[in-house]
Amino acid sequence: MDKKSTYWMITSILVVCYSVSSFVIPTEKNTVFWIAYSCSMIAVIVQIATVKMALKNILNPVSRFFGWPILKAGYIYIIVQMVVSLVFILMATFVPVWLVVISEMMILAFALIGLIAVEATRDEVIKQYQTIDVNTTFMDSLKFELVSISSKNKEEELVHVLNELVEIVKYSDPVSSKTLLNIENQIKNNVTNIQSAIEEKALDKVKEYCEQCKQLLNERNIMCKATKHM
Repeated sequence: MDKKSTYWMITSILVVCYSVSSFVIPTEKNTVFWIAYSCSMIAVIVQIATVKMALKNILNPVSRFFGWPILKAGYIYIIVQMVVSLVFILMATFVPVWLVVISEMMILAFALIGLIAVEATRDEVIKQYQTIDVNTTFMDSLKFELVSISSKNKEEELVHVLNELVEIVKYSDPVSSKTLLNIENQIKNNVTNIQSAIEEKALDKVKEYCEQCKQLLNERNIMCKATKHM
């Protein structure tokens, strides 16, 4: 049984138990009764929409992570609504209609506000996550390439120089932008030069290119900070 079927079954069980309890309770089926019962049926409709909302884009890990609070909020709402409704049904002959209407409206309003807030947060986080995921490609690939170059070399001094460069990349701002395109191309060309110098076994050139790369990375970090404060 998949997750969606499980949630539909839970909701169905709640509806059946509530409906049977509502009509079995020996009370007058007056205006208070029908208002309370109708509001619980509205809660069921909201819960159906909530399950669909929570399971949207379930393959996306961020969406799945935020789906649980949406489901939780939905089930808290429907359970609270049904319990309050049963209390009103029990006291249907004593409770004034205005109190039932106001109470039910407040429960519905708080539930909808909570669901909308969680859904809006999820959409914004997914949007930011996708943006960062795309824009960190350059730095991720740069780190991977440098680690790969370092692991293939056994020259102790060379490995030390390359590892220093890897550490700088590791702690550099990972997010790229259009304004960084030029300097990132320079860094990329510099890494290509490092690889060529290693193949030529020109240690002095490797050190020189590594120093140039460090300077370019520092310049890139300064540009990143400047861009964020614009």
